[in-house]
Amino acid sequence: MPEVSPPILPGSLLELRVFGDDGELLIWRTDDGLCGRLLKDDEPERNTSDIDPLRPSEELRIVRGDRIRGGVGEGFTRVTDAAGAEQVLPIKVDSAQLREGKIRLLVRHYWVQNADNGTVRIAVTRLVKLTTGEQHGG
Repeated sequence: MPEVSPPILPGSLLELRVFGDDGELLIWRTDDGLCGRLLKDDEPERNTSDIDPLRPSEELRIVRGDRIRGGVGEGFTRVTDAAGAEQVLPIKVDSAQLREGKIRLLVRHYWVQNADNGTVRIAVTRLVKLTTGEQHGG
């Protein structure tokens, strides 16, 4: 639907993420074609004990990009940075919000424990939602 989203072109797609509170679909390009994964939260089984080191944790990260680049439709903003990294955000933002680091991405980390030595590490991280400074993730 071009009126909702920029066109997804097979030759130009590097990575695509569709995400929300309940899960994330990630599609990425490899030399052999497209690959993908689906991560979904299963609330009843999710560890939420404050003392459990394997419970999921969340972090707000500043979105990469410091300038707006044109060419995207209503409700989307194409952003880039000095290094040439580019992404399309599914929200309207302005240059001041980017420069001030107000556009944040809430990510959720899932942890695993090594059975041999007990160390805990991040197994996978997924995107949850974008915030614009007026909202807070959590």
